[in-house]
Amino acid sequence: MIADESNEIEDENNTDTAGGIKLCSVIIPEGKNPGDVFTYKDEADGLELEITVPPDGKAGDTMEILLDEEDDEIEAVSVALGPHVGNITLQMVTLLEGDKDDEDEVLILDEGEENPAGEDPAEAALISSVIAEEEAAIDDEEGDGTNFMVWPAGIELAQFLASPYATKLLENKKNALELGSGCGVSGMALMAGLAKTSPDAKVTFSDLAEALPLLTANVDENRETLVGESSVTCTSKELKWGSDASDEDLKKYDLIIAADVLYNSETEVIESLSSTINARLTDDGLVLMSMRWRQFDDERAFFARMESEFGYEFVNIKKYITDNGGSITTSEANKNDKDFEGYEGLESMASLSWKEYGNKECEVSNKFFSETKFKAKDGEEKCLNDIDEEDLAVMADGDFDDCELAFIQFFVGSKK
Repeated sequence: MIADESNEIEDENNTDTAGGIKLCSVIIPEGKNPGDVFTYKDEADGLELEITVPPDGKAGDTMEILLDEEDDEIEAVSVALGPHVGNITLQMVTLLEGDKDDEDEVLILDEGEENPAGEDPAEAALISSVIAEEEAAIDDEEGDGTNFMVWPAGIELAQFLASPYATKLLENKKNALELGSGCGVSGMALMAGLAKTSPDAKVTFSDLAEALPLLTANVDENRETLVGESSVTCTSKELKWGSDASDEDLKKYDLIIAADVLYNSETEVIESLSSTINARLTDDGLVLMSMRWRQFDDERAFFARMESEFGYEFVNIKKYITDNGGSITTSEANKNDKDFEGYEGLESMASLSWKEYGNKECEVSNKFFSETKFKAKDGEEKCLNDIDEEDLAVMADGDFDDCELAFIQFFVGSKK
């Protein structure tokens, strides 16, 4: 419907600002139904918005709308977690622009999909080009814009943490830290998982300062749904890797998680990240890494350093689960529980160790890369080691997700 310019909403609504991000609480006016449009004005802030009533909205409901520094609405991304944690759907926002007509810009992300589908899949933007655009738009000396994306490795880790497969890993964990939280998807799923196994646990989200306003907004939006009746609590803090030596209040954690934090695998990053993990983890703690492999040998240097410099051992999540008496196949895990629904990605995830994955001298890795195939840009099937960015750009959503998963692995680390 056409917006009714005479029906402007003002005094009853509130606008809060933090770190350049505005949270507007807007009450749906009387007479407005799902799909109707009304105008919201805040003369004090010089703000005027046209707002569409959502499908489940009704008059009197309060809508919370996040805006960036330019008063543009921040697009939403939803990620569904499983029945183990009550079929929660995380609602998150990013700073990606939506509905772009220019083929060089990204379309709206929906339901956690990293390869948006338009009428012509060939025009979908590559993730790498999105990040390049975001970097140019962010006036920041330290950040690179990656915290404004919900990445596949983070989504996969979230769905694992919210599944029964993670129960053994989360048992008795009281104080958890997420490194490089970004939009918060993995850390929020961790909260939901801990609410089932360790109801008095605390989760600390961390990232660079410029990421905290958006991260905090996402956590606040989902907090009540995540913790239910448990006593799980959370906080967010600025944490720059490698700064631990100067931290007077060096807090230790019995669980550290991180997703896709080695996208930049330069030596300085690896040294800072590994030092922070070692400084922050308790002697009997666990670190869970969700790896999205790109530069195999460069990224492998992280695990090698953790082993040689700090005495850690990292094992594939499948080995960790089976070594601790669990099963990695749904049929075995649910044989005594007809309502069991695990994390589907676990079965298809590569079982290779960090020393094996992408190692051309490793026969089992070469076999995995040659036998794992996906439909490419020319319609023909390609081996995993021949897939390029152009192939990813034209893949159907299901194929894209499966291909991404082939590059993702989880590793559990502990001090020997």
